[in-house]
Amino acid sequence: MFIRKKAKLRLHEEDVELVNSTFGCRRFVWNQLLNSHKEQYEKWKEGGTLEKPKVSISAFREEFKRIKTEYPWLSEVSSNALYETITDLYNAFQRFFKGLSGHPEFKSKRGKQSFRIASRVNMYIEGNRVRFPKSNYYARFSKNTILNDPSSYTVTRDNVGDYFISFVDQIDEIEPEPESKGKFVGIDLGIKSLAIVKPSNREPWELINPKTYAKYQKRRTTLSRRLMKKKNGGNNRNKTRIKLAKLERKVANIRKDLLHKFTTKLIKENQMISIEDLNVKGMVKNHKLAKHIQDCSFGTIRTMLEYKAKRYTKPKVITIVNRFFASTQLCSQCGVLPKERIGLKIRNWTCWNCGTKHDRDINAATNILNEGLRLNQTS
Repeated sequence: MFIRKKAKLRLHEEDVELVNSTFGCRRFVWNQLLNSHKEQYEKWKEGGTLEKPKVSISAFREEFKRIKTEYPWLSEVSSNALYETITDLYNAFQRFFKGLSGHPEFKSKRGKQSFRIASRVNMYIEGNRVRFPKSNYYARFSKNTILNDPSSYTVTRDNVGDYFISFVDQIDEIEPEPESKGKFVGIDLGIKSLAIVKPSNREPWELINPKTYAKYQKRRTTLSRRLMKKKNGGNNRNKTRIKLAKLERKVANIRKDLLHKFTTKLIKENQMISIEDLNVKGMVKNHKLAKHIQDCSFGTIRTMLEYKAKRYTKPKVITIVNRFFASTQLCSQCGVLPKERIGLKIRNWTCWNCGTKHDRDINAATNILNEGLRLNQTS
C-alpha cells in the first residue's frame, strides 16, 4: 500500500537560498505560462487569431522553452522542478474543465510555497538525507521516515518559515487483530461531542470535543489585531505574523493528532465502521455554527478512516450511510418516527410507540450502526 509521508527538513544555509529561489522560479514560470495563455485566448476571442490556444503539455513546453531563453536566470534552479510546474498547470486546467475547481489563478509570493521534483531524474538519497539538484549539501529529515524509491518528492515552506518534504512511500499491509473480527461500530458526529461511538457488543462511548479553535480564539484575536496595527514591511509586523502562524499551526496539529488517535483506535478494534455522509458544505452555511463545524473536521475523520482501512491485508469495511437517513428521528428500538420532529435543542426524548427513553446522540449512533449492518447484508 502507498501512503503520503511528511517530514520537517533541516537545511544548510546555502540550501535555504536555493530552495527559496526554486519557489520563486516555479511561481514565475506558472504566472508567465498562465498569462501567455490568457493573452492568446483574448486575442482569439476578439478574432485576432485563427486558432484557439491549446491547453496541452506540449503547448506549455514550447512556451516554456521561449520563456527560459528570454530569462536565462531560470537555469540556476532545477529544470525538473520547472517542468513539473507545466504538469501542475495542465492538471489545474483539466480540473477547471471538469467543473471540479475554479479557473487557475496567478501565484503570489504570499501564498503557499512549494515545488516538486521527479526523484528518478534528480533525487539523491542517502539514509535519511536528501540532496537537491544543483546543491552540494544534504538536507536531513526525521529518522523514522523511510524512503522506498518514491516517484517524486515535494518541498514546501509554511507560513512560519519552516521547510518540509513529502512523498508517497510504500508500506507493508498489516494483519488485522483477531479480536477485531465480528466487531461493528456506528459513529454519530457532532459539535458538543465530537463523536458518539456505538459498538455492536458494548456500551456507547464519547469522544469529547476539545474545541481547540475556541480555546485559542482569544489569543488569535489579540495577535490579529496587533498585526493590523503594525507597519507593512517592518520587522515587528513579521514577528507578529510568525507568532500568529505558529498559533494556527499549533491548533491544526492538536486537532490532527486527536483525529489520528481516534481513527486509528476505531480501525484497529473494529471490522466494520458505519458513518454518515454529512453535507459539510451545506452545514457551514449556517454562520452561527460554521466555525464550530470547521473545528470538528468531519471530512478529515472520514478521509482518515477510509485510507487507514486499506492498510490491512483484509481491508476493514467503511460503510457510508445516506445523509438523508433519519438517524436522529428514528427510534432505534422499534424503528418508528416521532409524531413531531425532534429539534436541535431536544437532547432526550421518549418514543411514543414503545416508550423507550433516548439520548439524542446515542440513539443516532445506534441507528447508524443498524443501517450500516443492513447495507452490508444487502450488498
